[in-house]
This record gives sequence, structure tokens and C-alpha cells, in this order.
Amino acid sequence: MAREPMETTRQDRIYCLKASSDYHSEVCEECRFYPNCDHTKQDDMTELTIKDLEILEQTPYPLCIVEDRYSGAYSGASFLAFNMSPMGVAELPIDAGDTECLNFWNGYDKDYDLDDYIIGKGDTPEEALQNLVSLLDSKGVQR
Repeated sequence: MAREPMETTRQDRIYCLKASSDYHSEVCEECRFYPNCDHTKQDDMTELTIKDLEILEQTPYPLCIVEDRYSGAYSGASFLAFNMSPMGVAELPIDAGDTECLNFWNGYDKDYDLDDYIIGKGDTPEEALQNLVSLLDSKGVQR
């Protein structure tokens, strides 16, 4: 008999993973599914947690994803992903006035060489991250 799919959060999966260990069985009672749980969810939760970890392993660090101030008018994307700290991204003129922002994205800014940055772009944060990962991989950059 197939089980119904359930909407779970990362926290739900962490509770279940901890509860499946011999050291944290009491954690099971903290889970929001506990009142109706027959513990068959543990396998599903463990599988989802493993998938989360696999995704996390592929995620570059440092990572900063921002929504483009000008909705992509100059950058060409609604979201931008940087393999930089938020402080490093804040120093870039991506949130500056129109002229400074236009010059940065067109490569005319004498203070910044756009080729020095690998920037993922997308219509969603996930797309920007995927684009960044592809760019890093194509350039052979370690993540």
C-alpha cells in the first residue's frame, strides 16, 4: 500500500533523523507528526535528508544571492548569485544609481572588471544558484 506524500520541512526531517538514532529517541516526541506517526515516516525522512545533504554538498561557499535592484534591466536577471560573502557583494555597484549600475554591467566601470566576477543569473534564486554552479564548474573553480 503506497503512502501518501507529505509536506515536510527540513526541521521535520532533522527530528526524524535524530529520532532514528539510539542516542536521541526522545526527539521523536518533538516532531509535529508524532501524535499520528507509526514511525514509517523515518525511512522517507532519512531519504529526503540525504537528498538535502547531497544538494548542500554541491552548493558553493561562500554564497550570496540577491534580488536585482533594477529587476534585471542592467544585469539581465531578476536574481544574482555570487560566490562571495555578502560584504563583498555589498561593495559592488549592483545597487548603485542607474549610471553606475549600467557601467558595471556593461563593463565600463574603471574600478571593476566584470571578468573578475563569476555571477549566476536567473529568474528565481534557485535558477541563479544553478547558473552560478554551472559557471563555476565550466571555469574549473573549486566549490
